[in-house]
Amino acid sequence: LDEIIDIIGQAQQEDGYLHTHVQIKGLKRWSLVTNHELYNSGHLITGGCIHHRVTGQRNWLDIAVKHADYLYEVFQPRREELARFGFNPSQIMALVELYRTTRNEKYLELAGIFVDMRGSVPMDLHPSVPYWFTGDQCQMKTPLRKEVQAVGHAVTGFYLYAGAADVYSETGEQALIDALDRVWSSAMGKKMFLTGAFGQVHHGAYDDYNMVHEAFVDDYLMPNSTSYNETCANIAGAMFNWRMLNIKGDARYADLMELALYNSALVGISVDGKRYFYANPLRMNHGQREYTDQCDCTESADREPYIECFCCPPNLERTIAKCSGWAYCLSDNGITVNLYGGNRLDTTLRDGTALKLTQETEYPWDGLVTITVEQCKTSPFEIMLRVPSWAKDAKILVNGE
Repeated sequence: LDEIIDIIGQAQQEDGYLHTHVQIKGLKRWSLVTNHELYNSGHLITGGCIHHRVTGQRNWLDIAVKHADYLYEVFQPRREELARFGFNPSQIMALVELYRTTRNEKYLELAGIFVDMRGSVPMDLHPSVPYWFTGDQCQMKTPLRKEVQAVGHAVTGFYLYAGAADVYSETGEQALIDALDRVWSSAMGKKMFLTGAFGQVHHGAYDDYNMVHEAFVDDYLMPNSTSYNETCANIAGAMFNWRMLNIKGDARYADLMELALYNSALVGISVDGKRYFYANPLRMNHGQREYTDQCDCTESADREPYIECFCCPPNLERTIAKCSGWAYCLSDNGITVNLYGGNRLDTTLRDGTALKLTQETEYPWDGLVTITVEQCKTSPFEIMLRVPSWAKDAKILVNGE
């Protein structure tokens, strides 16, 4: 990693800008939203924070800080012509993570600015915005705090909602969580497939002003054979639920995380870990959705070793790597058990005391879960167990009783 990080540092411009697609092709910065400059910024910054957390080193984190400082200078003035560039907003989650890592409040401020800029500009298209970005496609028609439903591109929507949840968790702004509650109810209650998947259409229309792509559409319009259900969208839905779980402590969010992890996320990778699905329709008719003549593998009937739009494979890999961190949460005086699976937990409760336990299970093939507490404090504390919403007649035994 150090060798790779050194190369990344060499590619970074003196002012902090870093986007190899733009740099290698000699393109003008911030000239076209679909160059995904801020999307890649988000992964760069998140990677720096996680690398620092794991290793204690600053070499990647320093690159991330330099880049975030550059973004602050560019976007803090809220120039109208740049308002749409955050449309695929991994950078909001990343900036909050950088704030948590460095405690520099300007990164939280910038994350909030990216939330504020959604729906803040007229619908007339700027030259930097392709024609298909009209309306709700990128959640730009309505300011988030006024939104009443999940709209537009499913991935960019959930990244926005997850990022806004991160901002709320640091600011406590009531208008934000009220909007997120409305959006959550819309997405999970009226626009989610049985597998926990999202993205009802590849291409479609939503009212008289919206051409949408890989998107949410009308309530309960759930076609099996023409659904899109992008792997990234399904993962992003779990990411949003993870944040809502942390905010509210309600088991229903963990239910949906589990649903996606076992179904609409895991389906995106082959058993040998070498081939991937981008779209995951619930029904595939032979020859109906294969675009191999256009070098587009996003709707292949078979998992592919390489996909031209390569967002889903690494997103799936990082989700498998990090979902162990979703298994438990700290409560006021103990822990919650969110996900079940064989594991060992070695943690510190909020009062500073140690807790070590082992979870043994054949879940999901068998519902028996055994938790053995190996070290804990002597005074009472809580272990709150999620009873899955699908489970009937669940029983909890303590020392066999």
